[in-house]
Amino acid sequence: MKYFRLLLATSGFALLAWLAQAEIIPAARLVSWVPGVTVGVPGGIPTRPSGSGIIRDVTLAPYNADKTGATDAGPAIQAAINAAKANDVVYLPAGTYLVATRIFINYKNNFITVRGDGPGLTNLDCRTSTVPSM
Repeated sequence: MKYFRLLLATSGFALLAWLAQAEIIPAARLVSWVPGVTVGVPGGIPTRPSGSGIIRDVTLAPYNADKTGATDAGPAIQAAINAAKANDVVYLPAGTYLVATRIFINYKNNFITVRGDGPGLTNLDCRTSTVPSM
């Protein structure tokens, strides 16, 4: 009986040691997360050559999105998306955009790009409280 207790205690300790070393995601499945290198667009988002589409700045007329986060910028962003044609860029300059209304990008907006100035620069403060029906 004494031998059995020792074996059980030793096995339990070994199990706890193994669990302490176990990982949630196995090391072989981990991916390096380096913005612009291994995630996002490698090398960053390229500059568009002239004639390859219009850049629609949502903060300028006719959209006039508020980039301070004080008022809902959702309708202005949606208007820019709706006006965009193939190869256009819907551009959200650095700022905080309150989005309290739903924004849709559908099949009519093929080949457009929605972009900001980067992480920590362009922020979307999304506060929609309803789930859209499709």
